[in-house]
Amino acid sequence: ITGQKDVRDMARHLLDLGVKVAVVKRGERGALVANARECHEIPAEEVPVVDTCGAGDNFAGGFLWAYLRGLPIEACGRIGCALGSRCVSFEGSLTGTSDPRFLAGILGRRLGPS
Repeated sequence: ITGQKDVRDMARHLLDLGVKVAVVKRGERGALVANARECHEIPAEEVPVVDTCGAGDNFAGGFLWAYLRGLPIEACGRIGCALGSRCVSFEGSLTGTSDPRFLAGILGRRLGPS
């Protein structure tokens, strides 16, 4: 989409076009999140992969949930990556991420740096 090869350059290109927050999902390598003031590479958790269906949707849902609540973009990326990683470790796109205990604990574990 951007014509860039480096993820930081991809994000910068999108920001230069007027995007407020650039997110580059990188699958098992996590994601890069950036705005005009900051840029963070968020690692994905290493998990056994059972089914990749829904991983990107779970990432997006987690990221947007956090973003719409005003959390910092780094925390948004961590929550998105946590949901994407959790999703792929179960069969089906919602099996792992619909666990209430997992969802209840995700904020406290994901807001700080890794």
